[in-house]
Amino acid sequence: MFSNQGVLTLEIRKPSPFDAGTYSCQAANHLGEAKSECKLEVR
Repeated sequence: MFSNQGVLTLEIRKPSPFDAGTYSCQAANHLGEAKSECKLEVR
């Protein structure tokens, strides 16, 4: 994971079946919160 100008990015280099699954990101502050999920399949 790395940060660039306030944007955080998760990069999986050379993904393998071990990396497969559901990834989620959650952010919260005094204005509220947001959550996003994605499913990664590696064949």
